[in-house]
Amino acid sequence: MRTERQDANQLKNRLVLPCRFPASFRYIPVSFVDDDTIIGPDMLAVGGVGWYEFGILSSALHFEWMKAVAGEADGFWQYDPRRVYNNFIWPGPQFDVEMSEERFLPIKAEIESAARAIAAAREAHPDFSFGKHYPDEAMPDDIRAAHTMNDRAVAKAYGFDPDSPTSAVLSRLFVLYTKATEQLKNQPPPRDRESPRWHGGGRPRR
Repeated sequence: MRTERQDANQLKNRLVLPCRFPASFRYIPVSFVDDDTIIGPDMLAVGGVGWYEFGILSSALHFEWMKAVAGEADGFWQYDPRRVYNNFIWPGPQFDVEMSEERFLPIKAEIESAARAIAAAREAHPDFSFGKHYPDEAMPDDIRAAHTMNDRAVAKAYGFDPDSPTSAVLSRLFVLYTKATEQLKNQPPPRDRESPRWHGGGRPRR
């Protein structure tokens, strides 16, 4: 799968990511597409989003969450939208009392900047494709560096040290998940009876 151009003038506020991709990848291959692009049955489309969501979904932290709740089979990572996306707790004051709005907003801007850097690094490779450039051992240095910058910004959004071990990251995410489900116990169930979506900006579609 190839990416579309992702400069500010062509941003269409629709992200896609595959629900199945090679286990050699260490980041989820997220991309913006325009409104005319046909989304296949094995792709997840998230509308009404921007660079911030691109950065979160492209992060190592979200990748580790996917590994924990979905996992790998037959040499491919399996991104199940209901289990991975719908149950993922996004950062920010809504679910983290230790993260104030004042502190969060500049971190969010930092994530947006890092996300743009990932897109720019991809654009620096005229022959870019996920299959060629996203296997871990083949990722170019500039794309890897942009992802690392994004990872550090996302870690800060959750209050982590960027070098925190994976076990600590997952433990924190599951604590936030437990708090979020407790908050929802006294709320009426969603009218569509689907799993609750805590991130209001993007409604995933299959």
